[in-house]
Amino acid sequence: MMFMLDGAEPPTSKVNPLICSASPRDIPEVKEALEKIRCDRVLAKYYTEIEAYAHLREFFLAHKEYSHMVLCPDDLVVTSQAFEAMRRDVEAGLILGGQNRFRVLSAMCNVVWNLPKLTFNMKGDNHIDFCDLEQVVTLARYLDRPILQVKDCYFSCTWIRREVVEKVSFDGLPAEEGCKCFNCMHGVKRHSIDYAFAQECNKRDIMMFVDTRVRLKHLAWRLGIDVFENLGLGVEEPEMRFRKA
Repeated sequence: MMFMLDGAEPPTSKVNPLICSASPRDIPEVKEALEKIRCDRVLAKYYTEIEAYAHLREFFLAHKEYSHMVLCPDDLVVTSQAFEAMRRDVEAGLILGGQNRFRVLSAMCNVVWNLPKLTFNMKGDNHIDFCDLEQVVTLARYLDRPILQVKDCYFSCTWIRREVVEKVSFDGLPAEEGCKCFNCMHGVKRHSIDYAFAQECNKRDIMMFVDTRVRLKHLAWRLGIDVFENLGLGVEEPEMRFRKA
């Protein structure tokens, strides 16, 4: 399935991001926030998770004018201020004392609504051992380094450089017997795409980073029935929606 654009414009700088969102739901505050960001975006509406990320990856790879695939879940409120802060990080290569070693960079956000646990951990030996907000802020302050390397990181306005998108698949991983990840605890015997992406990055020695200064609001389980909130999957016709900035 190939997606092409008419009149695609060449990038005006080395950093030319494309916001990509797997979006089975229609959550008003998420949509309103995205519309305020000055960036091209493509939404995979009402597909299953695996289908959505496959289409988003194919779309991005087909359009070489974009330098970074920016993955924003459809229940994450990404403000224009936060997005521009991430853009400045990428443009400056503000990783580890100013060395441009960036390939995957995410913002911080809560795992679920009103919980001070974050969508990443730094150990890499237990993917459900999420970091505490206070712990991360304290560490960043102690190291005097706002951008920290992590081992597992779920998508949270995640900027992925083109060379990484070309190497890493977005098709998930079959779960091992006895796995206690979120998907398996809810009957889906396959790891989520973002967890599988992080594991593949680790295997390929692709470092992942989080900017502790950029904090976003994740609406997951806000009503306790998150899977069904504003859900269009199985109701609406799946489609790819592209919008210019």
